[in-house]
This record gives sequence, C-alpha cells and structure tokens, in this order.
Amino acid sequence: MINWIREKFKHSLDSKLLFEEAIKCYKIEAFRASLLFSYLGFLNYIKEMIIAGKKPAHIDNSRWDKIIRTLNDENFWEDRVFTELTNSSNTAIFKFNDSIKEQIKYWKGRRNDCAHFKDNEINFHHTEMFWSFLKSNLSKISLEGSKQNLLNKFCDFFDRTKTSINASPDILINEIENAVEYSDLKDFFTSLNNIQIIGSGYYVPDEDKQNVFFRILSEIKNKRIINELVFFIKNQAQNYDLKFVIEFPISINYLNYNQVDIRNIWKVRVWMLGHAKYNILLALIRNNKIPAQETEEFYKDIFKNFNQTGYQNLNLDDNSKKVMFDNNTFNNVAYEIMFVEGNIYTKDYNYINSKEELITLLFLYKDINEVMVEGLKKMVENGIRPYWLQDSLTKLFNENENKKNKILQIAATLNCEQSFYDYFQLN
Repeated sequence: MINWIREKFKHSLDSKLLFEEAIKCYKIEAFRASLLFSYLGFLNYIKEMIIAGKKPAHIDNSRWDKIIRTLNDENFWEDRVFTELTNSSNTAIFKFNDSIKEQIKYWKGRRNDCAHFKDNEINFHHTEMFWSFLKSNLSKISLEGSKQNLLNKFCDFFDRTKTSINASPDILINEIENAVEYSDLKDFFTSLNNIQIIGSGYYVPDEDKQNVFFRILSEIKNKRIINELVFFIKNQAQNYDLKFVIEFPISINYLNYNQVDIRNIWKVRVWMLGHAKYNILLALIRNNKIPAQETEEFYKDIFKNFNQTGYQNLNLDDNSKKVMFDNNTFNNVAYEIMFVEGNIYTKDYNYINSKEELITLLFLYKDINEVMVEGLKKMVENGIRPYWLQDSLTKLFNENENKKNKILQIAATLNCEQSFYDYFQLN
C-alpha cells in the first residue's frame, strides 16, 4: 500500500511531502500523526485538482470564483475542500455517490480525533483503512464525474497527436474498477467504443479499441466487469464479436459461448463474413471448441461452403493450414466427396476449380493412393480442364519429389496415357 501511496501522489509536491510524513509516522507507530498527515495529503490533492480543473458547466462563475479564492486562503482551504466533497445539492462540483461522501465525513471525524487528541483510540489499522479508502475511491472523485473523467483520458489516449500509437492503455484499464459504477458499465463501454480516433494514419483505427477491450478481458480479474464487457461485445451489430475473435483468436475463450452458440457460428454466422472467416474456423479448432461427435459435420460444412471463386481462398499461412487440415477427418471428408463419390471427374471445371485449394491440401497431407490418381486420370480423360487445380497440383508434384514418385508409380500401374503425364508436366 505504501508503494501505491508514493506512486499516486508523486506528482503533487505538497501531497507527496504530507504522505511521506504520514509514512514516517506510521513506521514509528505514531498513528495519530500518520492519519492526520494522510488526511491533509488527501485534501491537498483534491484542492489542487479543483484549482487546476475546469469549471463544471452547471456551476455559476461567481460560485466558482469564490471556491477558488477560498482554496487559496491557507486559513479556510481545508474546510472548503471538505464542504465541496460532501455537498449533495444541485450545485455540487463533484459527482460521485453518497456512500463515498459519508465515508469522507467519517474520516473527517477521525481526523478530529487525531488533531484534538480525543478519547477515541487511533491504531495502525485506521491509517491502513484510510489508505485503502483512497485506493478504492480516489479515482471516482473528479470534477466531471469519475466515469466521464476516465472517458476523457481515453479520448486523449486515442488522440494520436497527444499519445503515441505504441502507448499502453493499462494504466487507464486499471482505473475502470474504481472509476465506473457497475450500473454504468454498459454506458461506459458504449461510450468507449464510440470514441473517435484522431490522427490514426493508414492503419485500421477500430483495432485500437478492440485492443483495449481484449486487454480488459485478459487482464482484469473482476468478474462483473468482464461479464458486462462480454455482453457488450456479443450484442453489437454486424458480427462485431466474430470480427473481434478474428483480431484476437484467443478471445473465443473469454466470450462465454455455449455449445449452441458455437454450432451457430460455424453452421451459419461465419459464412456471412469475408475471407477472414477461416480465421474464425481456425480459432474454433485450435481452442477445441468443436465437439468430437460434430467434427465430421464441421469439416463437411467447410468443404461444402468453400468456394475460392472471386479470390475467396483460405488466406491462411502454411502453419495455419496445417493445423486446420492435417487431420484424418478433413482428409476423409475431401477424399470421400471428390474421389470416392467421383466429383473430381463428374463435375464441371468451375466446381473443381472452386475447391482447388482444398484438393491440393488433400494431396499434400494424405498419402496418395490409387483411387486419387485414378480420379485425376478420369478427369483428364473426360476433357475437364480446371486450370487452377492443374497449376497447383503440377507445382506440388514438381516441388515434392516423394509425391511425384508416388504419382508416377501409381500412374504406371493404371496405364495412364501420355496426356495424363503432359497435363501435370510429369515427363
């Protein structure tokens, strides 16, 4: 707690000195003096906040001027700060709940016990409790109201003329728990999401806000805050939650999807997205979200819906493709549909081309057998010319010596004609 006190008040010279005295007194067990210095350090901090702050819109100029004059009077400033902190009228300059105001009144009473050496006992726990009160509530005390004050800080954070793109939002994120009432969390997240990015350059500015949300999910331990943020993310329009998972795949573990939600994602929702949909499917696989009994259906849906016409390829790196498709379930699905059922030589070139990337992955990850080579043989013999598949398999066979030798070995047993070898440049 002492480290927090020193860090919190290090930028206020007078408050820093008062709290250092409080810490010295605490260490030598002069607890009355320690609590008194702590209370004065707190009030001095609030005094400086008011003097440096802007007049709230609902406060008359004459009242504001009078407050500032009184705060600059060494004989009356302490009483004025206490009065303004505990003011619950329409002219109050602070907006925070009455519970905090009552606690401030309580600590004013303990301050008087210290200053006037009254009979009430003051022990080490009084100082520690007061410091705990400050840690829990200081961020809620601001001229704009704690929630709005924190939003103002986020506005500055998202203003790239004021804050570097490499700056961390962690300090602001850590204020949420103490600065925002639970009942205000929904409005807070909505307002945070609506903040405009200034001077963002050429990168996508929404990623900044998504990054803040992800850091809240992954770093804050308060369940109520997390639950409110999850509810907010999942109830935004235009598949916001799935786009969030695309940006931060591990977040699929934070968003509390049940099995019905997961099934709806891969059966329906993901196919409404663009090429990045395969990142969602990959996140489901990597995080073991597909029940074993639904795995085959999952891969059948991928194969059925996959259509790379219009450049709707997988758009995954080689390692991701391996994670997604180097498994017996996918191999069996693609193998059954294209070769056992004979789609490779009965469908037209448009259909075959639309599945080219998946067929090529099948040849890459599965041991090539006679059924597969015979399927290609019949495709060539039937005069089907899926040029994408021709190019990709030709490249695969000629860059992978083992695959090429396997094809040649099986082709010889099937008595493939020269046109087959020419087609895939296997001469």
